[in-house]
Amino acid sequence: MRKPVWRIAVALSVVLATATAAWALTNYTWGTKAVVGPSAQAGTFMNGVHQLAITVDKSVTPAKTYANLVYQSDYTTAGVYTNDTKCATNNDCLANYYVRSSDGGKTWNSPKRLPAPANTPTDRATLASTGTTLIAVYMSQTKYYQSGSTFDASAPRSVYATRSTDNGSTWSTQVKLPGQTTTSRGDYLNIWASGSYVHVVTTNSDTGNIEYWRSSDKGAHWSTPVTIGNSTATDTGAGTYVDGFSGLPSIAASGSTVIASWVDNPTGKVVYVKSTNNGTNWGAETQLVASGGNANAGYVNMDAHDTRIAVSWTTAAGGWVKIYDTGTASFGPDRQFVSFPDSGVGSLYNKGGEGAMVALGPGGLVGVTLSECNQLSGGAICSANLTDNKTREQLVWRDSDDNGATWSSPVVIAAPGQAKTTFINNYGDVIYVKSKPLTVWNGHDAVYFNYLNYRSIGTPG
Repeated sequence: MRKPVWRIAVALSVVLATATAAWALTNYTWGTKAVVGPSAQAGTFMNGVHQLAITVDKSVTPAKTYANLVYQSDYTTAGVYTNDTKCATNNDCLANYYVRSSDGGKTWNSPKRLPAPANTPTDRATLASTGTTLIAVYMSQTKYYQSGSTFDASAPRSVYATRSTDNGSTWSTQVKLPGQTTTSRGDYLNIWASGSYVHVVTTNSDTGNIEYWRSSDKGAHWSTPVTIGNSTATDTGAGTYVDGFSGLPSIAASGSTVIASWVDNPTGKVVYVKSTNNGTNWGAETQLVASGGNANAGYVNMDAHDTRIAVSWTTAAGGWVKIYDTGTASFGPDRQFVSFPDSGVGSLYNKGGEGAMVALGPGGLVGVTLSECNQLSGGAICSANLTDNKTREQLVWRDSDDNGATWSSPVVIAAPGQAKTTFINNYGDVIYVKSKPLTVWNGHDAVYFNYLNYRSIGTPG
């Protein structure tokens, strides 16, 4: 049984709003979804952070582009279901895995287990790339499962890093990031790389501080963490995977400009901080959204491409993208891509949440994958933590080729089906592989007894 990825618990409310979407010039046809991962791994999952990244091997002609992915599984590649006893005796532990694709995500190689401390469960991996180098960071935990969940959210959780300098073929021995104590507890992680610099953020679950680590040599060495902000938002109570403060920060960079954004307080205020010198110095917290950024179980996501850095979020009223341009050193306007309830696809009562994953492509391309709760009637079916066994969520795509000024009509990438691994489609990531968007997401049921990662590829029409 997979321990659920709980997010900030807020009510999933339906509100009426005026749709603002329009037609864009580029429309995509999404291919048939396929499972990512070997059949022996009967359960795989993701965490709704940066888990896809691109590398390019220029040592061959023509140059080869790789799509890279990290994911989590409580099954070994040999099909062994892990528990605390097997982890302690055989090193069969909850773990993070890496796969890559050389054909835009159509097929993937056999997974590699990321290096980790022996006999230690690990989770919450996030991935970044720069050139041919990949950097993954993840979090350890003390226990996971033994005839029922044994995960203790109050126990220490440490952050580790590993890297590959050859497009994922080999990985370095893990290193524990500096500045952590024997009682440190972090929240979900996010990572980004730009040039030689690598940037990592998480929330300190005990203090609410947004902690930031930096590497100036592509992950070979790391600085001690600095506090770049604070959040008073919390994730506590029965079933929590955090048990403390939880701002769910994201981060992205273009050149020497780095932006981090997170949920700042329990009412969903969204803020950002900016550095213009590769993370050496940071500005003060600046408000993006006054409230509601955690409505519909939402959280902040980011991406960067060329001179643009994008921030995406949802409120009870809809979903938005805001793009920072390093050329003008300023944010553009808020761009709304959906209004709730979203009557454009499926049920008339669709609501959004679980992260609006934003991807920037060449030119003015912007794409968003959004998990929408399928309300079959006006009554609430999707509980805040998705524990209602009737919960269904579809994965929907929208795109723009003018930096969000206009948007395409919605396309359903993954609709809820009869198989339990298709009931809820969320916690994914999306990137452009050249001009084609690739998304990987987790399909599961509400109680997380059935869970698999799927992929789909968009083709411009």
